[in-house]
Amino acid sequence: MIKYIAHITSLGEIARLDFGKASNNPAEGLDSSTNLTLVHITEELPVARDEFVRTRYYSNGSWNVRSAAPNVVATWDGTAWVWDSADFLNLVRDARNSKLYATDWAVLEDSPLTDSEKTEVRTYRTALRDFTTTTMPASGLLDDITWPTTPSCLA
Repeated sequence: MIKYIAHITSLGEIARLDFGKASNNPAEGLDSSTNLTLVHITEELPVARDEFVRTRYYSNGSWNVRSAAPNVVATWDGTAWVWDSADFLNLVRDARNSKLYATDWAVLEDSPLTDSEKTEVRTYRTALRDFTTTTMPASGLLDDITWPTTPSCLA
């Protein structure tokens, strides 16, 4: 019995994972209308369906395990996750901009912070604006970046 039908890209990624039907399932092999390869899965998935899609790829007739994509700009090249450093730097800038935006209130004239705390916040904001990363974390995760230390008055 076919439990799932995986639609596989030329790089082995699962583009779509459908439930199998009781009958009249499409044949395995290349679907010329979508240019995807159909693979029947007859056993229960070893993990949840969405996790299976994120952490498996199909190569040489078998399923292989991979880590989930390390970031939103990562693409699968058939054997590993790759990402463009410029795209990753844009992610870093977006995260930095969010950190700046979250501190806007603290430097306004009517902020409840003391002058000393406002100075700390301004110093922090300058460090964020000047922040560039010269070494990309090997993981490609924003969580692995060492950001300037947030002042305790903002915590």
